Amino acid sequence: MLINACASVTQPVKNDAGEFYFKGVPLNPGAAAWSKDSARLAVIKDRSLIVIDTESGKAEEIKGVVPVFIDWSPGDDLLAVSNEQDGNKFLRINVSTGRHETITVKHPPASVRWFIPPDKMLALSFDRSNREIGTFVTYRLSMITSGDEKEFFKGEVYYNTLRRDIDITTSWTHPGIRPIEETALTPKFHRPPLLAPYTYFRTVDPVTSLETDILKFESRRFSVPSSWSPDGSRLAVSNDEGLLTIINVDNQEDRKTVNYDIHGFAPAWNPMGNHIYMGGWLINPDGRAWTQLLPAASNSVGIWSPDGKKLVVITDENVLYLKKIAPSIISAGRQPDSSLLKVREKLRILKDLYSDGLISLEEFYDKKSKIINVPETGSQ
Repeated sequence: MLINACASVTQPVKNDAGEFYFKGVPLNPGAAAWSKDSARLAVIKDRSLIVIDTESGKAEEIKGVVPVFIDWSPGDDLLAVSNEQDGNKFLRINVSTGRHETITVKHPPASVRWFIPPDKMLALSFDRSNREIGTFVTYRLSMITSGDEKEFFKGEVYYNTLRRDIDITTSWTHPGIRPIEETALTPKFHRPPLLAPYTYFRTVDPVTSLETDILKFESRRFSVPSSWSPDGSRLAVSNDEGLLTIINVDNQEDRKTVNYDIHGFAPAWNPMGNHIYMGGWLINPDGRAWTQLLPAASNSVGIWSPDGKKLVVITDENVLYLKKIAPSIISAGRQPDSSLLKVREKLRILKDLYSDGLISLEEFYDKKSKIINVPETGSQ
């Protein structure tokens, strides 16, 4: 047993409503991760890995881990990138016992996420090179499966700066996996001569390695965090003024700024479709209903529990707040109902057929189009 529950572990400060706050948590989308039953929360605090029971508020430390990025749901085990490991490794941790399995990969990972449990994971790594004209970063995405590693994406991005402290990873790690289609986002910054800079969003499929154009988003920022709707049809992005923009990824012209009074930089879409968190506020996807959770929190990150009933917010003061969310009467986003989950399963089978060479690329796209164009029988 490698879990330390002794009194030396700092405990969260809890109020009568069952909410709490916890100091010493870095402002990072990989600094907190929920268990798949939404009952426990793993947190990076002061270079330690802490697991919190969100009902009792009791915190326990998993010893021997100095993490910089963690992921939990939907897998049973916790994944952790640790800066104490020798380069090309990450940890798979059994939270019940605290025991670690070390997994070796080809390149030092910046983040690792669950893809399809129990054995498929995605790793992001990057190589950075400063030259006279700016910074060049090569991003790699790999799928890890039972000791096997497949690199399915590699791309270089040029940043017109030599500063070492620029954010070059949040836009890659924040959105996670696209729901239903199960693809990874590749948001590449571009600064063409005499034109406004922009980020071009594409997705790449870990199974087939096929890439799909999503949208072009004008922004001066090197890193543009985004968040998928529960059905993967829309993307929430904040513009350079910090205003929330909702974009239909199947129609780039269908985009709108939904609220001009709220400012933030990292939207987070509730997995049940009810709300989007950004800048201390809850906003309905239509922008008409909103509630303030925290004042002066425009520079903050929200991480939803899988059931959509709890939210942790990490502020730029390195404080984590747990908030309990009452479900909205209006759900402006489609929830992942049974018909959508059937679409996901059919797409998985189709990808395997293409990867095994049993169908052509033309047949793949034809069958995929027929699969995803299903009626919204369970939408709200």
